[in-house]
Amino acid sequence: MPIRPELRIFYRGSAWKAVRRRILERAGGEFDAKGKYLGGAKCEQCGVPDRQRTWRNGGWWLNVVTGMAHDSRGKQRCAGSEFLPLRSVRIVLTVAHLNHVAGDDRDENLKALCQWCHLHFDAEHHRETRSKRKDAARPLLASSPEEWADRFCDFVKRGMSAQQSVIEAGALPEPPAGTRG
Repeated sequence: MPIRPELRIFYRGSAWKAVRRRILERAGGEFDAKGKYLGGAKCEQCGVPDRQRTWRNGGWWLNVVTGMAHDSRGKQRCAGSEFLPLRSVRIVLTVAHLNHVAGDDRDENLKALCQWCHLHFDAEHHRETRSKRKDAARPLLASSPEEWADRFCDFVKRGMSAQQSVIEAGALPEPPAGTRG
């Protein structure tokens, strides 16, 4: 998922570069003297190496050197036909906020994850935030039931007063007795 424009400020500048470096070093990454990332880190969830082309099937990835398959928790077993079809992917590690709060850059709240693990870690959060943003764009859904009832009552009152003015002008007949509140 792309970073929303209002949150991009948290992922720029020297402070974020220092945070990213700390987390990638913890995951086994190496940096040169100028601070350029050289690779070597592994996903802290499934163990897939960063910047490597590997074969994936869902959460499983194939270590082509050892011939072992690893699941999304790093557990390994011999690769067999149950892992087919595989697709070739280039692994890119990302830094995930475990509590989903951008700017909370404590080490215990951050984890180096491959794209697959990061996307699946955030799946529920993505569903919730997407739903909230969609509902906010539709005012009746964004309102509480009480707000909706108030709006409806206002609408009915406006309609009743409009109807009353039309009746008073003689354009409509009076409604039958007992039908108006």
